[in-house]
Amino acid sequence: MSKKPSRNNRRGTQHTSSRERIDDFVKDPLNSIGVSVFRKLGGCSLDRCGEAFNEYTNGVSKITRGEADQYGMALNIVSLLEVRLKSFVSSASTQSVINEIYDSIPSLRKPQTIGIEGIRMFGSSRAKMRSFGVAIHLDERHRIHDERDQVIEILNEHAQTPLTREDWPLNDVPHISIGKILMSSISDRQRKVLISHMNETLPEQVHLDRATLHNPAK
Repeated sequence: MSKKPSRNNRRGTQHTSSRERIDDFVKDPLNSIGVSVFRKLGGCSLDRCGEAFNEYTNGVSKITRGEADQYGMALNIVSLLEVRLKSFVSSASTQSVINEIYDSIPSLRKPQTIGIEGIRMFGSSRAKMRSFGVAIHLDERHRIHDERDQVIEILNEHAQTPLTREDWPLNDVPHISIGKILMSSISDRQRKVLISHMNETLPEQVHLDRATLHNPAK
């Protein structure tokens, strides 16, 4: 097995080329703008699941992905919120970091077909609103975790103070959120019926587009 190049060896030429490409973007500081990395759901494989979510939550306070001002269904790799909670050096440009991530992690540039496991609730049990989403299959979660680790490694290199992987809490179950529900507005029975009907609509696999590296300044 060939040895994977170290980040330090790869970064030398790629970081230089990124800077050459983004001279016009040096005023978009990563520290205040942030970045998010996610894969949009490809095709319509979860449309019926979204329909079941809406059908069995009549009268329930909810937010459905893809409706109104909500983003569509996607699998988060690194969220904008968690990036904005970190401090980065003032010289780090959001676009230069995006270029570096894009250059350094080839798998992000390719779509994926990935197995799924079923519907779960996500978020703290004490949260007022919880997400209902499709869990990625246990045997394939390492693919998402590996990409997340590589993105975080690059972000850490631009941190104002030293950061490690432990500074980025891991959601052990990567998932695609279908929507969020105000938990006080749904009974235990309604919740069980909802999850059961959503599970009945699920395919064995879903298709994910190549990763989107989102610069909020654009």
